[in-house]
Amino acid sequence: MIQQMTLAQIHASSPRATVVITTKNRKEDLRLAVASCFTQTVVPEVLVVDDGSTDGTAEMITAEFPKATLIRFEQSAGYIARRNLGAERAKAPIIFSIDDDAILEHPRIIEDTLAEFDDERIGAVAIPHVNTPYGPQVEDRAPDKTTRWASFMFRGTAHAVRRDVFLNCGAYEANLTHQGEEIDFCIRMFRAGYLVRLGSSDPITHNESPRRDLTRMLFHNARNHLIYAWQNIPMPYYVPRAAVMCLKLSIYGVKKRYIKATTRGLWQGFVKSFSGTFPRQPLPGPVYGAYRKLQTSQRLRWDEALKLVPPVSR
Repeated sequence: MIQQMTLAQIHASSPRATVVITTKNRKEDLRLAVASCFTQTVVPEVLVVDDGSTDGTAEMITAEFPKATLIRFEQSAGYIARRNLGAERAKAPIIFSIDDDAILEHPRIIEDTLAEFDDERIGAVAIPHVNTPYGPQVEDRAPDKTTRWASFMFRGTAHAVRRDVFLNCGAYEANLTHQGEEIDFCIRMFRAGYLVRLGSSDPITHNESPRRDLTRMLFHNARNHLIYAWQNIPMPYYVPRAAVMCLKLSIYGVKKRYIKATTRGLWQGFVKSFSGTFPRQPLPGPVYGAYRKLQTSQRLRWDEALKLVPPVSR
């Protein structure tokens, strides 16, 4: 069990932030991501976890970024397991996680986000970000800076999380391998009494590399959503929620023209759920009902969200 830290300890720690970037065979994208970390007004510890790259990634980091820490693996285990390892190795109390195709283009993103950990019930901050292939709109930004806002989850490419809360809540489910780890963690964090705060910093730029394997992504997206439902959603809510998920995921697969991968993912989701690979640990009914209220609202003012979240479980 990792000892939980007070806000005073968090803000007094040195280094104040660790950026964890997991990567595989995206050397050119990674170069921009790592370089952007060292332009921040609060310079973080930078951990690059190489998940079996064969394109010279390790050599590039060693030669060009001597201040970064490289953790290299010959065999791939998936970015979820590698993010967990990065969190274990991190020296700072706040972990920033970005994809290897994301850039911190504004120098105060880390500093401004650290300042938003100003309440003991904040487990993570969802950092505003722009997904460049889909337009200029900013995702996960608080409606205003005058009050705190809560959300039901953050995005893997743009968030900061308290290291003690992350590890005490069980980190990410490594067996998911790829996709869907965020909401699974966030619902466990909610169960433990912590909320995701919507950030108000300048946005992270997420360029979404064209080298993404969409067949793999759509397969795991469908599979892992059903596993998430099986593990976390109590009866009698599980059956209708799983049915709705199947419908929405199928529509999404058709829209993306990856219906075969989606169908295989849905089948494997049910197989893995009922085989005992992922044991059920459902939330108590009232806690799940409270989380669903936050989820369907997308965002709530902080005082409203605090009425929903259960007491902190230490």
